[in-house]
Amino acid sequence: MKLTPSCAKCMYDRQQLKTDDKEYLKEVKNILDNRDENVCSAEMNFAFNKAYEKYIGPMPSFRDINKKYNDLVLSMEQGLEEKIEASDNPLATALVMARIGNYIDFGVMQDVDETTFLELFNDTDMRADEQETFDSFCNQCSSGKSFLLLTDNCGEIVLDKLFLRQLKNIFPIWT
Repeated sequence: MKLTPSCAKCMYDRQQLKTDDKEYLKEVKNILDNRDENVCSAEMNFAFNKAYEKYIGPMPSFRDINKKYNDLVLSMEQGLEEKIEASDNPLATALVMARIGNYIDFGVMQDVDETTFLELFNDTDMRADEQETFDSFCNQCSSGKSFLLLTDNCGEIVLDKLFLRQLKNIFPIWT
């Protein structure tokens, strides 16, 4: 996914929330201004992390908080899978839940709240403005020969797994 100017601005703004170190922020701006047109956000974050360590010091560890959310989402897995299976469109519901998992990305979010995260599961219906993209995705999957999912860490991977199960149910040719 290519970074739009608004994505780049948001990425810079998030770095500003981490620190007011002028040299670091100057380096971040330089990285963003001179990025390849095909670069993705993961590559940008890698470059930011290297600059952070150069100017500020070691990146904070997310080990303990990741374990907390891994355990939380693992404890929810069966109930979430039941909710997916009971929905009108299990694939769409699983995809929405996988998207919810992005909330617990500690490298991106400045403040992750467990209550807010859990409340996100109260509405797992696909939004109307997403339907066209979802339909296109399904059409592409029906003619595709393979599928590559780049997963994250933390509890997100559990939600990605639930999505992949539904994808496999709908498109068994990939098995």
